[in-house]
Amino acid sequence: MLTYHVIRRKNIKTGDILYYPQLVTAAADDRAKIIERIEKKCTLASADVKAVVDALEVEIIDCLQQGRSIRLGDLGSFRPSLRCGKGVKEEQSVSPAMIKRVHIVFHPSSRIRRALSVKDHAVSFYRRDKRRRVTARTNPVPRLPARTPQARVALLRARVNPRVRVVALGHAHTGRHSRCHGRHGCSRSRRHGRQSFGHGW
Repeated sequence: MLTYHVIRRKNIKTGDILYYPQLVTAAADDRAKIIERIEKKCTLASADVKAVVDALEVEIIDCLQQGRSIRLGDLGSFRPSLRCGKGVKEEQSVSPAMIKRVHIVFHPSSRIRRALSVKDHAVSFYRRDKRRRVTARTNPVPRLPARTPQARVALLRARVNPRVRVVALGHAHTGRHSRCHGRHGCSRSRRHGRQSFGHGW
């Protein structure tokens, strides 16, 4: 399954805003993961698979350095190509200094093209929204004004301890009424001029 998200681009000619799907690139699988999966599908040990992969890499590099193309069956073919700068008017002025870099061209095989064919419905797509999904907190803590150092400490404890339900100006209710009542002397009604809140029982 291929994951994509929607992007918008402005048309230079008309100035219209158009939307397009763009592929979300997942984390790449390194050689160790590939070797581990190959080991599970055959009778070779991981050391033997690693030796074959290393030898294949060396052979591919040698062939490309000599300017030869490589065909690897159902995988595809590799061939080197040149990327040059500006051209010159005279043939005698052509030199290796004009070559900027060597580019590797990969042509997938027909098997790979069929495996990724959209026309044949060989792959499926999943749309991912770029907006962040805001999940509702199961135990929200109301933000009350911290007028005293004790209230600020209670706010910090409420954010760390999920058992704390409501933070008052002077202390936090822990959800155990007997302990809270005995320690702080609070109740479900107004007392000592402070407002107490429900415990969520």
